[in-house]
Amino acid sequence: DQPRSRGLGDVYKRQAYGKIIRMMAHEVNNSIGAINSILQTHVEYNTEENSDERESLEIAIERNNSMSSFMKNFAKVVRLPKPHLEKIELNELLKNIGKLMESQARTKNITIELHLHKNNIFTSIDSKQMEQVLVNIIKNSIESIDNQGVIQLISQSSPTTILVRDNGAGILPEVADNLFTPFFSTKADGQGVGLTLIREVLLNHDAQFSLKTNEDKWTEFRIVFKS
Repeated sequence: DQPRSRGLGDVYKRQAYGKIIRMMAHEVNNSIGAINSILQTHVEYNTEENSDERESLEIAIERNNSMSSFMKNFAKVVRLPKPHLEKIELNELLKNIGKLMESQARTKNITIELHLHKNNIFTSIDSKQMEQVLVNIIKNSIESIDNQGVIQLISQSSPTTILVRDNGAGILPEVADNLFTPFFSTKADGQGVGLTLIREVLLNHDAQFSLKTNEDKWTEFRIVFKS
């Protein structure tokens, strides 16, 4: 359960995934555009007497648009810009993210607790990218809690660390090893974009990270920064 960091193999894998996904997105979107154009022509020529056929065509167009969106999401992940690093105070970042996610958590009777280091902790990160990482992590925590639970946002120093802990359903051992495989998802309709985005942003920050359910049944996402 050692924290993950970027190695040479990660770089080659990312480049390979990126090339494949860009090719797939290009081909899929080209095909979908042409197909939707044909379908839309048939929709416009359908009369009310053929309402069932018209509805079927509109469903097909909507499904095609969903597929196009699906591919665009993948392409976005592999085109992440390099992080714009600046000195950020972590306690303040966690306070702001806690407030942002509080309303969503409250709909499931979930409390977000802040356990912040007594001193200010500064580290060089891209605040916008890191905010997106934390939003995705907390969103996953909210989804893991059936109803009524706790999410803890924790800051530590020496080394500079962020922990996001929840007392939700936990992670099955057979799932744990695949969590950071690009586009892996445990959800039937999931694309695996969230964890893939998290992985790429953290690797680009040279941060170490891990996600596991501990013996105390709390699931912990740990992020350790170099400075």
